[in-house]
Amino acid sequence: MTRKAWGLGLLLVGSVAATAGDLLPYHRRARVSCGVSPCYDYETRRLSLPDVRETTATLLLEQVTAPPNSILTTNDPRRQLRMWQVVDRPLQLDHCSLTNIAVWIDESGRWSANMTAIQQPFVGLDRQATPAARFLRNKFHVKIHAYGLAKVQTADRTTAVGRPEIFCLCLNPFWVDREQIKLHSDGGSISEEQRQRLPLVDRLEVEFRYE
Repeated sequence: MTRKAWGLGLLLVGSVAATAGDLLPYHRRARVSCGVSPCYDYETRRLSLPDVRETTATLLLEQVTAPPNSILTTNDPRRQLRMWQVVDRPLQLDHCSLTNIAVWIDESGRWSANMTAIQQPFVGLDRQATPAARFLRNKFHVKIHAYGLAKVQTADRTTAVGRPEIFCLCLNPFWVDREQIKLHSDGGSISEEQRQRLPLVDRLEVEFRYE
């Protein structure tokens, strides 16, 4: 047998063996797939569980405006400003917290929210580091839910009552650096439809998450 025929025979035997291996159920080759499947919406970063806190009841401020050098009457236009504050303990999630939260909405639908944001991964007088000390900064996410009928309670005061959400204010996420105490404010305008429902709001709820 010539060298060329011998090489051709070896190639044929190898090809048959490889095909037979694919046909045998217990000797099948593992197929390697590269890359991540596009069929799933993978998340690379996750938000924390929320901490929520209810505000005080609506505080309504009114300012009566009148033309210069005139006497105020009951028919003069009145400018209204609704305000809410969180007076309970700070919203605390691990090493991140929010405090001194206050919100106002005026009669035209403009709103503003201000708060103090803190990222503090060290505890105690000796500043002992927690596992969160590895983070150089965290992004804060804040939502403000406007509720109606927040004052309604059940007779025995033991069963939670669902509250209708009139609208929701979503603040722009913002970064807080490690050990930073940041005075943060945000604002915007609600829609005309939401402004018409504004008198129904008697309390807000602040929702805080971080990533």
